[in-house]
Formats: sequence, structure tokens, C-alpha cells
Amino acid sequence: MSSDATTTRIYRYYSFKSFRQKCGVARLLLRNAVYAADPLSFNDPFDPSTQVSFKNASPADIEEFVFNRFSHDHPQQSPQQVRKKAKDIIQERGWDGDALNWKLYNQALQDHFEKEQASKLGIVCFSKVKDDILMWSHYADGHRGVCFEFDSTALNRPNEQFIDVRYREHNERPSVKEYNSDGGKDSFFLQFKSSHWDYEEECRFFYYPETYGGDRLCRLPPESLTGIIIGCRMKAKEQNEILTLARLRTSKYKRPSLRVFRAAPNIDTYSLKVESFPTS
Repeated sequence: MSSDATTTRIYRYYSFKSFRQKCGVARLLLRNAVYAADPLSFNDPFDPSTQVSFKNASPADIEEFVFNRFSHDHPQQSPQQVRKKAKDIIQERGWDGDALNWKLYNQALQDHFEKEQASKLGIVCFSKVKDDILMWSHYADGHRGVCFEFDSTALNRPNEQFIDVRYREHNERPSVKEYNSDGGKDSFFLQFKSSHWDYEEECRFFYYPETYGGDRLCRLPPESLTGIIIGCRMKAKEQNEILTLARLRTSKYKRPSLRVFRAAPNIDTYSLKVESFPTS
């Protein structure tokens, strides 16, 4: 597999089988809209990773962790008040590794994220790879679907955020020190995944539905969509449907035609190559 050399090209895979899936593709091509998922709907039970590791944490790390947590939970209190509260909790419970019940703290983190933050976030997932066999298998109906190419520079918008997912080499959970260094932000939990998923080379676009009246349909700039890659097992009927939608898009937005490619199996290796696709 390979990433685009410029790293500005990112990709989003779609199945194109059911009526609902076809509507999702049509929505992208004709309305420039993608669904921004609730992070609790992800297919990985460890994502979002709302648990942190306290291994090798010092008392100062613990105090900072409690401070960050209370700062989020009690925004009406001053930093001085929150800092005192953090110190009081540490003093009350002591710090000998077991005296502080980290399981309860982690559960509190998870409950807070699920109840207070998840519903306020929408995530649009992209990949930096266009030719990974597993990506096509898992997210594009076993290579019968389609992959769309985007220019990430056209997606940068004020008050919204792009992050690269960070894969944990030894599958360890993010540490309390890492959490503290990030300022205890809730978006922190959406930055990490197990190395089992590193083939995805995922990047995430953060979208805030409340800014748009609660609408989870994220409208992308028309110029951000730059190309289409047809799966190597997509049938001719579905290929024609995709190309028809692409032509309708070109007519509607008065923009240059999207570049069209197909993923094809290499002859000598277990890999895919992305090549130009004849559209006439």
C-alpha cells in the first residue's frame, strides 16, 4: 500500500450495494454532504479510548489529571478553586497506587465523555491510502464499492479540526501524562487506536453539529472532491450509475469533471494498482 506523495490527497471508501448506501454516494456527489458519525457508533470497542493508563504516574501527574478533569466538570470555578479541590482529593485518598481507585476515575472519564461530549461531536473518517486491500474489503463491499479522493487543504475550516490517528505500537492505552499534556481535552480520546488498525492510516475531521442546528450532515466545499476510484469487482451496472452521478455533479456545479480511476490487481504481487479509467 502507499500514501499519496503530497499527503494532501485523502480518501473515503463507500459500499454501493443497498439503496441506503447508494443514497450516501449520491448525497456526496450531488450535495457535497457526508454523515458525521457519533463517535460512540464506531466499530472498535476501544474507540474512542476514554480510558487512560496510570502506570508510572507520579503524584504531580495525578494532581494534574484531577485538576484537568475537574476543570471540565466545573467550568464555573476558578483555576485556584479547582487546583485546591484536586489537592484535597489527593490528600484525602492518599497516593499509594491502590488507594486511589483508578478504575473509578476511568469510569468517570468514560461516563462524562459519553453523556456530555459524544453527542456534541461528529467525526468524518478518511484514509491516507487508496490501494490497501483490507480497506477495500472492509469498507467498500469487498472491492465492489467505490473510493473518493479529496484534497485535504480544501477541507480546512475555522473552528474545526483535522487530526491523524495515532496508533499504539505496543497497544498500550494513552497515559495520564499524555492526557495532561493535551490539556485534558475531550478530543484527546479520539486520537488513539490500537496498532491492529494501522493499515487504515486514518485521519479524522471533527465536525460540531450544534454549530449547524444539530444537523449531522457535514457539507464539504465542492472543490474538495477531486476524484473517484472504482473497485476492481464493481459491476458494469454500478459503474455506469457512479459515472452518471459524476456527470450530473459536473453539470450542477459547473466544475471540471472528476478524475476517474479504477483499482486493479497487480499481476506479480498481492497488491492493487490505481490506474486511469476510460469514461467514454
